[in-house]
Amino acid sequence: MLKKAILGILVLITLFLAAFISYSKNGIQQTFVSTTDQSELCNDVLSMLLRPTIQ
Repeated sequence: MLKKAILGILVLITLFLAAFISYSKNGIQQTFVSTTDQSELCNDVLSMLLRPTIQ
């Protein structure tokens, strides 16, 4: 249970840092992510979070 919580927190921190880094590289410009990219990202995150349960 503790490992799952730590894994979830690490995934969220990683996503936050990735978003922050990409935003800081682009400055004030807005970037748009296509709907397909967002759905693929959501699927990847969900599969990462559910992988221990599935195994």
